[in-house]
Amino acid sequence: MGKASARRVVATSVRGHARRLAAARRKHYGEILTAREWAPPLAAILLMADDGKFTIKGRPFTWPGLTNYSLRRNLRQIGVETKPDDPAIARCVDHAYRKFGKRMVSRAELGEMLNLTAAERVEFKIWQILPCDETTAERKAWLRKRDAERKANIRRIQGSKPREEWLMKNDLSRTKPWEAEGISRKTWYKRQAKANSQTRGVTGPSVAYSCISTLDTPVTPIADTNVAKGLAENSLVTSVASLPAHEMRIEDRRLAAPHRPAPDTPIAPMVWHAPAIIEIWTLASGTPYPCEYLEAAE
Repeated sequence: MGKASARRVVATSVRGHARRLAAARRKHYGEILTAREWAPPLAAILLMADDGKFTIKGRPFTWPGLTNYSLRRNLRQIGVETKPDDPAIARCVDHAYRKFGKRMVSRAELGEMLNLTAAERVEFKIWQILPCDETTAERKAWLRKRDAERKANIRRIQGSKPREEWLMKNDLSRTKPWEAEGISRKTWYKRQAKANSQTRGVTGPSVAYSCISTLDTPVTPIADTNVAKGLAENSLVTSVASLPAHEMRIEDRRLAAPHRPAPDTPIAPMVWHAPAIIEIWTLASGTPYPCEYLEAAE
């Protein structure tokens, strides 16, 4: 059992869709299926591939080809009973061999033989057979519309706004506010750009740390950088130092500690800085400074 050829794959899919259409018409419309209506399209479908056994995606299939027995059996599977010696079956088989021979029946021809409408094709999802009441141009237009709706649903799920809602706020080419002001379009855009640049020139209060006091005020670009930096550091140190020691982060403890001397300032012996060491230790850890370290330093 080998892999199915392309003709066998197509023939198997088309036969499955034809069976689905027959079941839908019998169930939804209460239609009584007859051999005169369904024998010719089934004979053309059975003639699409040679008989044999094959596999499609790992599933075994057996294609019977077109014979009197295989046509009667496929009619029975869709609910149409025939007699073993029915001459109409033999005539249908001979007509299919003379008309199609080795040629595969097209999907449009099957749609004409089954009288498939566009509404039935969409409702029952008979995609392998083309409808008889729809032209190629109409079918392409429907496919484009369906593809556009599918992409719009995907964009809506991803959070995009509908075009109508977006145009209400961004449709300057239609509203033309420059005409209401009596200026040209170029001048209007220049004024808008200038106004936006002036608005961006002033920054708001800093929100880097939630513990900064509310005295923090907006900083203008023309302010002295060093002065603004010093004020920010002083307010930060003051607000951080007011926190309990166990609520401070490592960075906050460093800010809360007394300022260290400049790098070029000579450092005195440790014994002269014992009070500062005790204060820093107590502030950072919240525990008294060990006495044995003081004795060792002295």
